[in-house]
Amino acid sequence: AEPNVFAEGEYWLGIIRASYPLYKGGALLGRDVASEGEAQAKLKFSTAKWEEKKVYISNILAKGYIEALQSKNKAEIYNEIVEKRQKQLDIIQRKRETRTVTESEILALKYALAKGNEGYKKNKLAYESAIREIVDVAGFEPGTEIELVSLGDEIPYVMKRDKLVEFALTNRAEISAQHASVDIAQSQIDGLQGALYPEVNLELTSSYASGAIDDDISRFTLLSLNASYEFGFQNHTSKNLSAARSIKTYEEQKLSLIKSEIRREALAAYDGLLNSIETVNVAETEVKRMQYEVRVSNEKYKGGFLSIGEVIDKENDLLSAELSLVESRYDRWRFFADLQKSVGHPFSQTKVSATRK
Repeated sequence: AEPNVFAEGEYWLGIIRASYPLYKGGALLGRDVASEGEAQAKLKFSTAKWEEKKVYISNILAKGYIEALQSKNKAEIYNEIVEKRQKQLDIIQRKRETRTVTESEILALKYALAKGNEGYKKNKLAYESAIREIVDVAGFEPGTEIELVSLGDEIPYVMKRDKLVEFALTNRAEISAQHASVDIAQSQIDGLQGALYPEVNLELTSSYASGAIDDDISRFTLLSLNASYEFGFQNHTSKNLSAARSIKTYEEQKLSLIKSEIRREALAAYDGLLNSIETVNVAETEVKRMQYEVRVSNEKYKGGFLSIGEVIDKENDLLSAELSLVESRYDRWRFFADLQKSVGHPFSQTKVSATRK
């Protein structure tokens, strides 16, 4: 099923496109006459705002998608540790009958089991909440089942820093929309100038007098001067023109600010992505180290050199390392989603399969 998240944007754009002939013809819903240039600029503005909205909604969906996958992954890790600790508890309770374990060891394992169940339930609820958000934002009907596809371990290729900023300033819909706002302001200035300073068209035509007039006069060229004036609307005054020029200056300043903000967003997302990649590498190394320590602690426990509580401590360290790795991996995808948004691209890696219950 296709999301209808852009239905509103499509409707809005459809209205603007339907209105274009009215702009071109001279009026829209009783408003002042608009030039063809102004109509084209308004259509460009509306189209750009629609594209901007698509990228914005895509980013929201991507964040919900990433949150759902992360919570699901964490819940799976907790579920594995719960199953492992339940087996440990069963074993240790059987040993209790032979009095080879202490009560404190049993309590420590039960506590660890309870914490594992708590973590599982917490992340399961977070997953369900993220799914509901996807359904809501995407415009699916309540009760729609969502199947998430794994994002994978590798992010797509990212262009170099300087090229990225250049691409963002060229591709972002906000830039196009603001350029259109400047064009709209300029077209309004042009219309007001035309009203205040009407064009005078001079046409020189010549004709020869009839034979009844003196020969000298017959050779005299008669000039007829035709002047036509285009006055515009009566309410177009110099005050209106001054205000229109101020609006254009404001729109140009706003364009400069938007460019600065886009540059800042693109660089922040790019740097965040690079840092998150490094964080993933560190987290992967830490997980491997803790996996080794857990294996060693289990061997020592079997040999009677460690208590079950000390083994649980090592397993908790491994659990924390695994959860940190999951978070860093999905943080990396979040930064990539922000990077896509910063250059004006929807998050194309999101694949949602939706079916009605």
